[in-house]
Amino acid sequence: MAGQDGYSLTSNWFLAKILARCIVAHKISPTQTAVLLYLAGCQEDSYVNQTQQQMADGIGIPRTSANAALKRLCTLNYVRKVRNGCWQVNPRLCFRGNGDRQNRIVTLTMSEVLDSGFPDEIGPAEFADAL
Repeated sequence: MAGQDGYSLTSNWFLAKILARCIVAHKISPTQTAVLLYLAGCQEDSYVNQTQQQMADGIGIPRTSANAALKRLCTLNYVRKVRNGCWQVNPRLCFRGNGDRQNRIVTLTMSEVLDSGFPDEIGPAEFADAL
């Protein structure tokens, strides 16, 4: 969908080879999938400025469920917590904006020193390694 800010891109590789397989193999739960899709839809240049309570209210789940889902999504490097109330959707997987903006955000994110391997290491490892 085109718009003033560009369009949303979700990696076909991620959808077909990772996310679909994760859902079927129960590597991520329906709640985790809902939180990921919610974040993907709310992002601006891969960032979402919302508290866990705001996300939970937007999805219709308890805050504790949103918290647990976010922890799992962070473990998989689909999402990372930037600070309280600010999250980043992995820009290699899903990005709202044009390709130039996406490349800038990926480069900026890669320039940060992160312990998690975000945005390059994408879990679960056994799915990514099999490709």
